Amino acid sequence: MRSSMIRDIARTADLQTAEIQRLELELQRVLSREQIDLAQVETRIRRIESLRTELRHGRIKTVEAELQRLEVEVQGLLGREQIDLAQVETRIRRIESLRTELRLGRIKTVEKGKATLTPEQWRKLQPLIRGGP
Repeated sequence: MRSSMIRDIARTADLQTAEIQRLELELQRVLSREQIDLAQVETRIRRIESLRTELRHGRIKTVEAELQRLEVEVQGLLGREQIDLAQVETRIRRIESLRTELRLGRIKTVEKGKATLTPEQWRKLQPLIRGGP
């Protein structure tokens, strides 16, 4: 059970990383199709890469480690003969809080990236963010 939860957490992180990579590639395609000054494109790409780095290497690593630690603790608590529901509840609430933090972090990063695009570029990128072609 514990290993499946850890795999689920890792899978979620892998999906988020894959989604970021997919968005980066599409953003580069959109930008290359636009007739934009090369300096503007490079500045925007650097900003997107900076946002990606913040998301991947910033808080996300700490949160993922905390999620794994808490999942292990919950499994340990559930493995006891007498389960302390208060302790289990506290840890599960913290786990959900951290998952919310990860999701909101991704949304905020997308919004920051959006600010670097022209309205036309953003319009072309929206279907990809929503899981389109």
